[in-house]
Amino acid sequence: MSPLLASMVLMFLQDTTPQQYRRSGLNFWCGPYVWGGPYSSDRNSLLRQPPSARRRAQPLGQLHYAIRYLGFDIRDVQSPEDIVAAEWLVFPGVGAFGSAMDVLNRMGMADALREYIQRDRPFLGICLGLQLLFDSSEENGPVSGLGVIPGLVRRFDSSNGLIVPHIGWNALQITKDTPLLQGADGQHVYFVHSYRVLPSDANRDWISSICNYGDSFISSISMGNIQAVQFHQEKSGATGLSILKEFLRPNSLGTKVIQRRPRSLVPMLP
Repeated sequence: MSPLLASMVLMFLQDTTPQQYRRSGLNFWCGPYVWGGPYSSDRNSLLRQPPSARRRAQPLGQLHYAIRYLGFDIRDVQSPEDIVAAEWLVFPGVGAFGSAMDVLNRMGMADALREYIQRDRPFLGICLGLQLLFDSSEENGPVSGLGVIPGLVRRFDSSNGLIVPHIGWNALQITKDTPLLQGADGQHVYFVHSYRVLPSDANRDWISSICNYGDSFISSISMGNIQAVQFHQEKSGATGLSILKEFLRPNSLGTKVIQRRPRSLVPMLP
């Protein structure tokens, strides 16, 4: 797998556990590798960990840890066939829009992703994983995206003194009732991005929440089994982990029941 693809890895969840471990929900824990929230005393505790632990707690490592803590196994996607075979697909997307689309197109994964999404199979895009769903982006471009949702990814306007990138906590404004965002209206989640998509009449039906930073931008989308968020759930404390858990919960999106693996009561690093 190329280094670039490794930095924007797609993941799908394996069904590997016995029937007796099937559950309808799990309690969750927020520790130093999944920050506890905008006012958590744990926010800086990551810096007190050994270097090896800090490396594993980078964005993708944090997401791996959060998913595994919720009771699921993860398999990295390395081919279009892996995407087609996936039952649940999580696309974190770390990197630049143009480079990501170049890799997806070159490895034949863009068409596989479009096919997977068009079949309305469980999909969760995070950060760049949301942006790539749109028509195109100004970043490295213009560059064509997957074209699933109408809209152009544009850089925040810094001409009025707005600090770019947008880094930090921001409050969600829920615009559509969805299982993933139940109880999340007004809750703070964590963003790290320089580009965003503006709401429009063409993409209005997809939008499930917006945030304000200079202007209103799309913070999440929802349509059937297709979900995506601009913020980082693994950095968004209890709210972010609750959203992730809801996506993985059996039947939460009208999909078939999947199984969780047994887990220790004490969270362990992967």
